[in-house]
Amino acid sequence: MRNTDTLGVRVVYRGKNLKPVYTKEYTLEEYTQMIQQDLLYLITDIENLCYEATGKGKEEWSDRVWVGFNAVKHKMLDKAGDVGRLPNNLYEMEG
Repeated sequence: MRNTDTLGVRVVYRGKNLKPVYTKEYTLEEYTQMIQQDLLYLITDIENLCYEATGKGKEEWSDRVWVGFNAVKHKMLDKAGDVGRLPNNLYEMEG
């Protein structure tokens, strides 16, 4: 297992014209936690979109909407978990 304490991620934030505005450095763990949290927030965004599209709360969604939402939700949860575990899953390949 690789020691990820020395790994970092440099992120260049860009403005509307895509020119760099500032640069920030994160530990690998901080960065993956940020991405993981963003993925979890997307679930709420999708739920809100379903509400706006149907004009109904979750308890009133059709079976089709409910099944679709849950399929996306579970995929997002899986990917958020994958990203969160990434620092612990890195290793150096031989060869």
